[in-house]
Amino acid sequence: MKCPKCNNEMQIAFCNKAEGLSCAMPEKFDNFIFLDKDLSGAGLKKFFPHKAEWHPAYLCQDCTIYVIEYGVSMNHKEAEKKAKKIIKTSN
Repeated sequence: MKCPKCNNEMQIAFCNKAEGLSCAMPEKFDNFIFLDKDLSGAGLKKFFPHKAEWHPAYLCQDCTIYVIEYGVSMNHKEAEKKAKKIIKTSN
């Protein structure tokens, strides 16, 4: 994937979230109190112990841009398997 800022190739990475992956849209800041949008759909898992989820991600360290595919989630074992496959194909 190309970085939207510098157009260089981004590194493949993984986002690890034990709680929900939140996002606040600009119009939410007009309110004194607001709820952020939980992109990963963690729901009540944010309040109770559970295993972390992993999301495919892309990183540009030069531009500090981090793109997360929040609609795709994996457990640790699945993410580890995918990471090993990525390493194997890049060598």
